[in-house]
Amino acid sequence: MEKQIFDAIVIGAGHNGLIAACYLAKSGKKTLVLERRDIIGGACVTEEVWEGYRVSTAAYLCSLLHPKIIQDLELPRYGFEVYRRETSGFSPFLDGTSLFLYPDSAKTRQSLQEFCQETPEDVEAFFQFESDVEKVAEIMDKYMLSAPPTEEGIKKDFIANGMEEFYEDFIVGSVRKLLEKRFKNERLKTTLVTDGLIGTYGGPSTLGTAYVLLHHYLGQTLGSRGSWGYVRGGMGNITQALAQNFRENGGEIRTNSEVAQILCDSSGEKNKVHGVRLQSREEISCPIVLSNADPYRTFVTMLSESSL
Repeated sequence: MEKQIFDAIVIGAGHNGLIAACYLAKSGKKTLVLERRDIIGGACVTEEVWEGYRVSTAAYLCSLLHPKIIQDLELPRYGFEVYRRETSGFSPFLDGTSLFLYPDSAKTRQSLQEFCQETPEDVEAFFQFESDVEKVAEIMDKYMLSAPPTEEGIKKDFIANGMEEFYEDFIVGSVRKLLEKRFKNERLKTTLVTDGLIGTYGGPSTLGTAYVLLHHYLGQTLGSRGSWGYVRGGMGNITQALAQNFRENGGEIRTNSEVAQILCDSSGEKNKVHGVRLQSREEISCPIVLSNADPYRTFVTMLSESSL
């Protein structure tokens, strides 16, 4: 059988892989996406878990999908729609009390006044904290669509903006230290700390978790910073919209196509990629391979030790 030749192959049809594939196809590259499952979407997927009921089975909220990507790839034209959730957070406690946070600042203020009766100063501290986050997010925004910055470069930006203290607080420090510096109410800190821990293997005192909290405020999908919303039809509608854009630009997606190995030429130009081999033993040639798989699977499972 004659080998098929592509300009680029993307391993994995998760949202990041599909976004990269869309831009490649849009630029005229003959691009193939290989997905090991029988459905596309990765962690951004809607599945029928119970008969007649479709739900987002992994990622469940949207905020960090960059507005430029939404615009460039015309995602609303393919059915992408996100709507604001009514509450930003709800924390119930064993004594029967609870805390609601809202996108609406007036409702949040009223909720905090009721919740922080023993530490009323935390109400204003919360809104000052939100203001501080906004300032830091403005600095970090420019890095979202650029090559990864250096630690030195970020620190210089903070110093230039008179915010050196915030660099230590939000970029290199722990979420515990960040919140303890600003709040007294332990239950309020417990509520806020989750944004610094979700998706990590760290604890509240782990350095770098303050940035994880900050990152949750960087999204502007809904037009305002830090607002999170639900995708109509479930998170899978994001990846379905991306797939439609990709196919319209000539891209090809193959499901049930697990990649076993990224092929590199060790003779001549060392480590030059020349394609992939599937679990089925089929080989597909191309000079560019992007992996949307996790780093361990990419560098340990798919690449030979000599390639590293």
